[in-house]
Amino acid sequence: MKQLPNEKNPLSLVEESWEEQRAAKRYNPAMVACWRWKRKDYRMTVGAGRSDDISFFIEGNEMICVSINYQLDYVGIQVYSMEHEDDLAELFLQGDEQIKEILGRDWENRTPRHVARVLWSHLSQCV
Repeated sequence: MKQLPNEKNPLSLVEESWEEQRAAKRYNPAMVACWRWKRKDYRMTVGAGRSDDISFFIEGNEMICVSINYQLDYVGIQVYSMEHEDDLAELFLQGDEQIKEILGRDWENRTPRHVARVLWSHLSQCV
């Protein structure tokens, strides 16, 4: 699992355009992740909140976005298929009990990479 951004593969987060926001019928603009992978440009609308700790990883042909919010007690994963250029799956856990069931008692001390691996493994079993 490779973390982005890195020296060879930059990643930027920008606000979606007004046209995209209007088409999606959102009151507030979403964030869009933009990156280049294997000589191709990609864009993914990110479902995470602006105050979340957001990390990005690539596993095979999937871009994995993990969002963690320690204050509001939630964790989420969003998986984007670069092959199909579309969202593949997502999982959202809220509340200490729900999070501990999947990530364990000390989930707050885990790295975003560990959280991504565990949630991706759990999500893969459900899909």
